[in-house]
Amino acid sequence: MAASPGELYRAVTGQLTQELGRTPSEPDLARDLGVSAANLRDARRAELALRPYSLDAPLSESSAASLADRLGGQDPRIDHILSMTALATHWGELPQREQQILVLRFRGGMTQAQIGQQLGISQMHVCRLLAHALGYLRPRLLGLADCPDRRGSLSQGTDQVGPPSRRACALLGSDRRAGKHSGWRLW
Repeated sequence: MAASPGELYRAVTGQLTQELGRTPSEPDLARDLGVSAANLRDARRAELALRPYSLDAPLSESSAASLADRLGGQDPRIDHILSMTALATHWGELPQREQQILVLRFRGGMTQAQIGQQLGISQMHVCRLLAHALGYLRPRLLGLADCPDRRGSLSQGTDQVGPPSRRACALLGSDRRAGKHSGWRLW
């Protein structure tokens, strides 16, 4: 049975260490094995990939710290970045006024009454526009296939709009029988 590249590397390293009286360099090993230095580096990397290390093993003999102690945790900012990227995909599909209301509400922290006062519209109208914008974005951000586009037709290209799926209704919190969600009609 032929020796693996790792076994051959270790054997040659030990043999050359004895002959040279020092740890052999990469060119020494490559010359003795009859391969290029690049091939030797590739073989060493491949050997490392085939040796799994325990996350609980100490990093060194003098340290009690393990690899698991050094690994980072989940970064909540990653989820925020992914959410913002998904939102940016559909942001331009909203009318300017709805974009402005969403920014004032969620970025500016304003109440609906404050937004209405700033825009010169009633709080109830702000509520409707906010519900419409969120109702438009929610199924798109959740990846639902049967989302009506701004013209009222399905994004799949059909001209007729039917009732939303049970999953869409559950995610949107709508009443499927009445076809309503937050005061506006789904179909």
